Formats: sequence, C-alpha cells, structure tokens
Amino acid sequence: MHFALATFLFLLSYLPAFAGAWLRESGTGFTSSTAIASLNRDLGQTTYLEYAVRDDVTLGAEIGFHTAASGRQSGTASFFVRRPLVKQRWPNVWAYELGMGVGWTGDLVLPNIKAGISWGRGYRLNEINGWMAIDTSVLWDVYEGEYLAKLDGTLGVNFTPRLTGMLQVFYSGWADADATYFAPSVVFRPLTARPHIRLQVGAETLIGEPTSVTLKFSLWRNF
Repeated sequence: MHFALATFLFLLSYLPAFAGAWLRESGTGFTSSTAIASLNRDLGQTTYLEYAVRDDVTLGAEIGFHTAASGRQSGTASFFVRRPLVKQRWPNVWAYELGMGVGWTGDLVLPNIKAGISWGRGYRLNEINGWMAIDTSVLWDVYEGEYLAKLDGTLGVNFTPRLTGMLQVFYSGWADADATYFAPSVVFRPLTARPHIRLQVGAETLIGEPTSVTLKFSLWRNF
C-alpha cells in the first residue's frame, strides 16, 4: 500500500467517534473539540458537530488534523446523515449512517464514502444508570479502492449527574493490517460550568504496545 494512503487510513482509524444509535430531538445539537497528544510527540485536533433537523434525521460533520513527530501533516473532513434503522423499541435502539468526505496527507487528497450501523441500550444497576453501544462502519477510498473497517464498543456509567465514566475499545482493520485501542475516560461538569458544558479527560493505548499512549482532552457542549 502507498505510504501516504496507509498514513491516511491510520488517521481515520484513530480519530475519536461520537456516532451512536440515539438520535437527538429535533432542533437540538452537540459539538465537541478534542486535542490529543501522544508520548511519541504526535499531535492531533478534531472538531465534531451534529444537529437534528427532525426527530428521525441527524446531520453531522467532523474535521480532524494530525501532525506526526516527523512533521508530516494529515487531515480529514466528513459529512454524514444518521437515521433510525428500524422503528425504535426500547431498550434497544438502532441507527444507520451514510457519509462522504475527504482525507489528505502531504500532497495526496483522497475522497471517500462511508456506511455504518449502530446499536445502543441503556441499563440500570442498583441506583446507577449507564449505557452500552456498538458502532460498526466501513469506509471506502474512491480512488484507490482501499477500505477501512471499524468496530467500536462503549460501556458508560453515570456515577452522578456531574460525573460519567467510559470504557471504550476501538478496532480498525485495513488491507493486511489492523489495530485495537483501549480507551478509558471520565466526563465531568466543572462546578462553575453551565449544565450543557462538560469536559472529557482520557487516554488511549494500542493493545500490544503498552508504551503507545495518547492523552485526550475534549470540551463537549449541548445546545
């Protein structure tokens, strides 16, 4: 595989994802701004936006930039629409997502298309609420014919109205390679912040490479 294409697909597999089976209420939205930094001095930044134009239609966009320790720069930009896969019957919810975008690394620019299916379910354990989710997707590079398959799992626990914990596993496979990341994090609302603003602090580790650690800081906002 072309080195630049491999770098681009790796970046796509590494970007944090907020897709899920729960659609937002009409007229409401969510934004996040995330900064990542690895112990190897790789840096990244992503901005994510989703907005519900109807109860059964959510539109979204994501843009991300990555600067490797070597100085090589890469990025992605994508747009998507998310809709219910079937008529929602609680506690299980399903949704599908279709999108298109572009990625670049160096002088190489690659358009792509994406399709995904998500499942989610809430749960209650004693006095604690939480949720679990599985997000699957396949992204195809239009020019090169390469693909990226992703399977992300999330287990969330709402400890208090202000504090949430998440355990996530991100798997990505492309061509003859794959990668799996383990990503614990906490999401909290600072004492002085408004209810619609939260912060996420976490880390990601490539399974099998314990020294490959990336720190992540995000600002979440509902509107």
